[in-house]
Amino acid sequence: MDYHLNEISKKKPHYHINEELRKYLWKYSREMHVPISYHDLIHFRHATSVLDKQGNDTLWLSVMYQQTEMHEIFDALKQTYAMLTLDGDFSVIHHLVIDRVDYCTFGNSKPFRIRIVNTMNDNFAYFYVKQADASRVYGLELEHILSPNKINFITNHNTLIEEHIAGIPGDVFMKSLQGRSDIDLTRIAKEFIKFNERCFVRLLGDMRSYNYVVDVTPDFEEIQYRIRAIDFMVSRKAARLLASSAAGSTGASKPTSSTSSSQCKGVKAGMITTYREIKKSRYKQDFFEGN
Repeated sequence: MDYHLNEISKKKPHYHINEELRKYLWKYSREMHVPISYHDLIHFRHATSVLDKQGNDTLWLSVMYQQTEMHEIFDALKQTYAMLTLDGDFSVIHHLVIDRVDYCTFGNSKPFRIRIVNTMNDNFAYFYVKQADASRVYGLELEHILSPNKINFITNHNTLIEEHIAGIPGDVFMKSLQGRSDIDLTRIAKEFIKFNERCFVRLLGDMRSYNYVVDVTPDFEEIQYRIRAIDFMVSRKAARLLASSAAGSTGASKPTSSTSSSQCKGVKAGMITTYREIKKSRYKQDFFEGN
């Protein structure tokens, strides 16, 4: 038996955030100093598998830290959540607790998923701590600019903080359709067509079933369906073009008073130029699957 068939021979390349893109992120308040980093979370001591309600392994691990480190890490996570969603208002985090920290072992960025609970009403929310990748940052920014969905994210050197997008995972939703007659399949098909075109406009190239979620909203007459991407890695060719368009002179990572606004505008102009070049391409496959 050839065991090499089970080895991963190709992975998505990692694109570092260059100086020009970093200046753009600083200018638009996407880059800021946060009290936690991906490196801080990776040094956990114990881990247990996270199971779903049916007892199946979700491929996520619930991780635990030493008692001497846990209090400091959890406080930093609560402050980071306030910076991500509350504009840095730390006065409201005293009733927030970190319920669980999960670690994904199969994702490209190997993210941490943080479950945070409001002790006053038992409401909970999630956010993610990932390794920063320029192709993902471009995807998030294009999502924010070109779609009706506004999304919050923060970068800090090699760390990416990203908000959670609620919905039913695509693979789970597709399984739930089997054998049901109360679902309008025509409406769902139309939504998938619109979602496919939106992915092309935003240069997203990896929309397998667990990279999007379905937001189901019951209405008084019909059920509304909306599909949203949760993986914002742009296609490989688009990532290379975007990275090359943002390449420029090196300098301080944070803009100073001497930094001209044209330098920050150059990144956005490069993104728009590259975006137009890709849209003009006759063959979409060149950018979604091409090397």
